[in-house]
Amino acid sequence: MRQNKAKLLILIATTSISAYAFSDEIKLTKKTSIIFQDRSSESYGFGPGYAKATFKIRNGKEIDILPMERLTNSGGVLFSGPNDVAISPTGRFAVLLIDRIGKLTNPNDRDSEPTQSRQYCPVLNTKTGCVVSNLTGEICGGEWDSNRDLWRVGKRDSVESDTNAMLNEPLPSAKGVLNTFQQAKDMKIKTRLSEIVLENLGIQNVIACDPPNQDNDAAYHSIASQLLTERDKESFDYIMKNITKKKR
Repeated sequence: MRQNKAKLLILIATTSISAYAFSDEIKLTKKTSIIFQDRSSESYGFGPGYAKATFKIRNGKEIDILPMERLTNSGGVLFSGPNDVAISPTGRFAVLLIDRIGKLTNPNDRDSEPTQSRQYCPVLNTKTGCVVSNLTGEICGGEWDSNRDLWRVGKRDSVESDTNAMLNEPLPSAKGVLNTFQQAKDMKIKTRLSEIVLENLGIQNVIACDPPNQDNDAAYHSIASQLLTERDKESFDYIMKNITKKKR
């Protein structure tokens, strides 16, 4: 009996460690959290981290963060994890740490694939799931003020401008994405709408920042139609699913 109990305890411990290794959750507010998943990133040779992060609301809604840059063998986004998430004093914002990673292939040396990596610090609005900024450089080394939603970087005196850069960047919108694409076409600049969507951190982020409504409904339909033409069916389906939900 004692031996069976010992085996059961080992099994429970092993299961817990395994579950923790592949899925970790950090609570942001009473209703929201971020789930970090898939630590198989190590098998890609990029070191520890998570290949996927999802913003989750208690009502069951989930928004993948930066899904168009999903980690693969050739690179993508590597999430640092819950221990590096910095939640603002009011709980309204959460700063994540990510690495954008890519392997450079040398046509003269197929065995050599040097990896380039750069750290970014996306800021998530914990009410909507909208990524309000995604900066890189020294500003990512800052931290929240202990009392207010102010972003302090070392001993710099630029708290106000640093905070504005982190929190008050122009948000993506359906009309903005569509206008940028149309302007490129008018100037005969060859571009794909999916590239512009990617610059805005994916259609999931555009919709989180600019939820479908009567004012932007036509813009979302135009975006969906063009993305389908470009064979981005995943983004097309996501738009149509959210437009349909809004009309119910």
